[in-house]
Amino acid sequence: MSVDTMARLFELKNIAAGIVLGIPNYFSIYLLIYSYRSTGWQDSTVLAVTNVSVVLVSSLIGFFAFKENATSRKIIGLISAILAIGILYLANKS
Repeated sequence: MSVDTMARLFELKNIAAGIVLGIPNYFSIYLLIYSYRSTGWQDSTVLAVTNVSVVLVSSLIGFFAFKENATSRKIIGLISAILAIGILYLANKS
């Protein structure tokens, strides 16, 4: 690698972006592991609820922050995600 290439790899904005993305990523993994121990649910259920929740929150951010079009297909998908979380909760409640 040339010196110019190395300089571009370690630009301050790249390091800052890595920190900004790395901190929430670290804590999301920490909280996921914590939820495995604290909920009493099966690990597969915790992971499924977490993944569906991430998709749900990301979609809502897209609708409200980025003015994404809310088509009937997307709304049906979000309602399905909410129902899936509810069903998983009810299945593990007993």
